[in-house]
Amino acid sequence: MATLKVDYTLDGFVGGPLSGDTLEGSVAFKVSREDSQFPNPLSAIGEPGDIRELFLQGRLNWQPNDALTLRATGYIIDVNAPGIFEEEYLPNDRDLYDASYGPFNGGRTIGRFELLQESPKRTDERDYVFGLAATYELASGRIDAAVSYAREEEDSRGNDLDFTALPTAAGASIFEQDVWNAEVRYTSPASERFEYLFGGSVYFEREELLIGTLVGSGTLADYAYAPPQSRNSRDFAIFGSATFGLGIEGLSLTTGLRYDNAYRKTDQVAGTLNFGPLGDAVFQELSFDDTFEAFLPRFALTYRPTDQWTVFAGAARGYILGGFNLTIAQEAVADDVVRYGSESVWSYEIGVKHSFADGRGYINGAAFLIEADNWQEIRTITNEQGQVQSSAFIASDAAIESKGFEVELAYNLLENLTLNASIGYTDADYTRLFIDSQTNLAGNLVKLVPEYDANLALRYAHSTGFFIRSEISALGRTALDERNRFSRDPVQVLGIQAGYEADGWSIRAFAENLTDERYQSGAGFDNFAFGFDGNFYSVYDTPRVIGLETKVRF
Repeated sequence: MATLKVDYTLDGFVGGPLSGDTLEGSVAFKVSREDSQFPNPLSAIGEPGDIRELFLQGRLNWQPNDALTLRATGYIIDVNAPGIFEEEYLPNDRDLYDASYGPFNGGRTIGRFELLQESPKRTDERDYVFGLAATYELASGRIDAAVSYAREEEDSRGNDLDFTALPTAAGASIFEQDVWNAEVRYTSPASERFEYLFGGSVYFEREELLIGTLVGSGTLADYAYAPPQSRNSRDFAIFGSATFGLGIEGLSLTTGLRYDNAYRKTDQVAGTLNFGPLGDAVFQELSFDDTFEAFLPRFALTYRPTDQWTVFAGAARGYILGGFNLTIAQEAVADDVVRYGSESVWSYEIGVKHSFADGRGYINGAAFLIEADNWQEIRTITNEQGQVQSSAFIASDAAIESKGFEVELAYNLLENLTLNASIGYTDADYTRLFIDSQTNLAGNLVKLVPEYDANLALRYAHSTGFFIRSEISALGRTALDERNRFSRDPVQVLGIQAGYEADGWSIRAFAENLTDERYQSGAGFDNFAFGFDGNFYSVYDTPRVIGLETKVRF
């Protein structure tokens, strides 16, 4: 039986000149409220799930003269979600889940998009962001500079470790992060023969984490927490690139080099938490710091024989810095989750772009190869029964190779009929993956990389203002864990919308996931508390949503 849920979103925007033609500003807001897409009728706090969001944004743009432009942006996001943990896990096989845990759930059977969990849940999140940017046009070239500050506060409680209404144990986390960032760069005038840019950036970050548990029944106030753990980062980088004309019209070479220097420091305070049937887990008392360095070259060759054709090829080294986890784990495995290495990636690409039909259409295609060492992934440690022994952490003990292609097409078939289509194929495998000192799972599929993804959309807009748009997206088979025990079958998702657009207003009706497909959008796990139960659990994508939207412009 379908359940009707009435949600709402109210948003608005006001903008315009504030002082002549040199200063302009805008204010935007959004207020929304929606029921959880995955309700929990057995909630310990009597709240099956509710999300309330407030968004406020302000912008200023000041141009005191022809050479200088200053921009300021700030926004606040405030989310309150009683009855919801930040990530909710649903069983893959509902019938098996009911057969295994029906007595724990009072004999109730689980719905297609439903939780049956006892733990008290709530998530509150606030984000504050402020940034300043400046552009100064020189007689020869341009200088761009930007500074920003961001703060995130999140308090999420109710990670039910057994995924049932049995009051065993639940997890919680309180997280705070402050980030300061600044960058300045110089860009030379555009030229077919030679152009270049160079610059530098600095980055500072502070994190504080509290992890807590609730054993047995209780309220949101009954979670017990380990001492706060902290991590600090300081990065700086210098970079530059140049593009050279190679003497043949339309042929150019771009080279670039970036140097990254990153300092990481982690301070863990000793602490112990009771995870109920899983036993105690510990934060080890330790203090680590290290500096990570990398030189990142980039090369690209571009050839434009005509205005309609572009051929390109490139190679680049990417880099994700290593560091230290803030992870609680059972004492026997605590040493295995402290540190992770820097990920190094080489990517290679070759492709073509072509516009046709007097600019009414284009087609782009590219083939790629990616090779990564010390591949970073989110993992947990489990025991021989599949029960979890640690909180989530970053691991870097794998290497991968990914190769494939992608094609994108857009074409105005008729004056009012537009076609958009894309398809991509990826073959991504682990070339090294040690899950213990003896077992290498090289050859397994890289988790969360679909074998293919495709999209097809048609939009028809009549001269009277009426329009209709239909879309289908397809995802190929996807491994959901590094051992390839869990996977998502191929899935197709349909969407449709229709409406009317006038000068001062518009209205549209829409349906997303029209056929109400049930499919995973995150990694697969065994039952955290009970271990191997023949099932697996994942975060799921949005069920069918049907809505009506109207906009008024003044």
